Amino acid sequence: MPKLHMLPSFSVVFSVCVLSACETSDDPADGGFVAGVAGITSGTYQSRVDTLEAQAAAEQARNVDLKRQINAAEADLSYQQSKLKVQLASTQGVSRQLSKEANRVIAYVPTAQNPDAKLSDLQRTIAEAKSLSAELTQLSN
Repeated sequence: MPKLHMLPSFSVVFSVCVLSACETSDDPADGGFVAGVAGITSGTYQSRVDTLEAQAAAEQARNVDLKRQINAAEADLSYQQSKLKVQLASTQGVSRQLSKEANRVIAYVPTAQNPDAKLSDLQRTIAEAKSLSAELTQLSN
């Protein structure tokens, strides 16, 4: 009778050995109980946890760097917008001044109402208008 009793325990030991020889997975969700025990005892699961934590830390550092780049780009955009507003205001000011000068030139053109307009005044006003026009062109670029 003792031989019959040893047979079931031998089959259990043999089954455990056969099952432990099966391929295991690094993923705790795969492989079942035996694979889980093998993963814990061999340190495979801890290695996987360490790798995933390192990847998470790297991604967090990347996110911090990307946020810094976004903030720098937004600051540059804000600076460029304010610079553009200043240039636009300046351009509009020059345009108003040019319009005034053009009206002054028109007023000095000899007409029946203003026959005494001096040629030198007209030439000076034209030169000023050209200068303002060049300045307006420079500011718009």
